[in-house]
Amino acid sequence: MLSIKSSLFIVLLTVTIGYAHAQKVTYLGNEGILVEYQGKKVIVDALFDDPTGKFHTPDYDLMEKIVMGKAPYDKINANLITHAHGDHFDAVNNVSFLRENKSAKMIATPQAVDSMKLKSQFYDEVSDRIATYPWTKGWKTTMIDDITIASAYTRHAGRAYGKVQNQIFLITIGNKKVLHVADTQMDVRYFDDLRLVYEEVDLAIVPFWFLTNLFGTEIVEKHIGAKKVVGMHLPMGHDEKTEDKVHEAFPSAILFTDPGQEITF
Repeated sequence: MLSIKSSLFIVLLTVTIGYAHAQKVTYLGNEGILVEYQGKKVIVDALFDDPTGKFHTPDYDLMEKIVMGKAPYDKINANLITHAHGDHFDAVNNVSFLRENKSAKMIATPQAVDSMKLKSQFYDEVSDRIATYPWTKGWKTTMIDDITIASAYTRHAGRAYGKVQNQIFLITIGNKKVLHVADTQMDVRYFDDLRLVYEEVDLAIVPFWFLTNLFGTEIVEKHIGAKKVVGMHLPMGHDEKTEDKVHEAFPSAILFTDPGQEITF
């Protein structure tokens, strides 16, 4: 018979192993996610305070955990910023995150960098850990702690946002690939130019509007071709008809509707 100490050790070891080998994406709000695989952690659009009040926003406790690096948001390797809109990005909190998490690195758009320079007096302390790329076509690849992060600029959805620098991310950890499509416009050309269908993406996280009509679902199915698809950016209190449209147009899709929601990939 095992002693109490031995039993406790086995339980703790099991929990530790399970934690170290988490293989999941956790929904943080709007388009914010935490990706975990093989002990690596990546956040995308995780720190923001939506000024419109339309979308799920990380509450104070969650923001503090992420900024201060408290479990399960400890040892985050990369913080990725798709664009500088308020429902995706808060300049001050993102700088604070880098100040508190000395080993973490960031990839952001030039517009997001300009915002951090303007709004945070501590930007210079963390600037050497922020990568940014010119607003040009094609993939730009960054290696962070054995994580391959490919970023590419695409047009932001909506005519009014044509001058917004918007980038998608293809995150490769080990043998797994997670694609975050950001607020990209539904245009086949972006996805064909990036040859995403050849990437064998395990999980694609796309704005929900891609999953509500035949044109969008064709892009997801034929020009991305991910093994699993998740919809994001649903407004709080959205009409149930929206979910019905998604389930009708793309029955296998999952929707991020509640912060804390987890999916495996």
